[in-house]
Amino acid sequence: MRKIILVAASAAGVVAATPAVAGTNSATLTVTAEVLESCEVSDATLAWTGLGVLNGANHDTSTSMSLTCTDGSDFNVTMGAGGNAVSGQRYMAGSGTDKIPYSLYLGVPASGTLLAVNNAIAAGTGTGSAQTLTIGGRIPSTAGNVAADTYSDSVAVTVTF
Repeated sequence: MRKIILVAASAAGVVAATPAVAGTNSATLTVTAEVLESCEVSDATLAWTGLGVLNGANHDTSTSMSLTCTDGSDFNVTMGAGGNAVSGQRYMAGSGTDKIPYSLYLGVPASGTLLAVNNAIAAGTGTGSAQTLTIGGRIPSTAGNVAADTYSDSVAVTVTF
């Protein structure tokens, strides 16, 4: 009889240690995102290659820049003067004293809009997708001949939105 009581006590302890079934409760997870107006513009290089004698003919080239603004964001693009501008004329400088005058255009020089120094060149509304700006450059036929060298300038492109 003693064994039966011990076994019954052990079994009763296992039953007593089993937890009761829990209830349920719920809550709400709120998920948010804040999208700010923004614009990104790509770097680009406007290059003339293989030039020889400059005077006597216009030398034209063009490149593309990519502008991506959030959907619905109004933007304005402005081109700076460059590091060598004098009296509203942009110049590329070499390692010596020679400089090459050039002008920038929205579009290709033959049919584009001349971009005056520090003026807005483009305005629009972002779509969330990349928009392409074609930037043209012209070394005018009136440019003086210069020494063989590598000439450059750096023009700030500013997007306000």
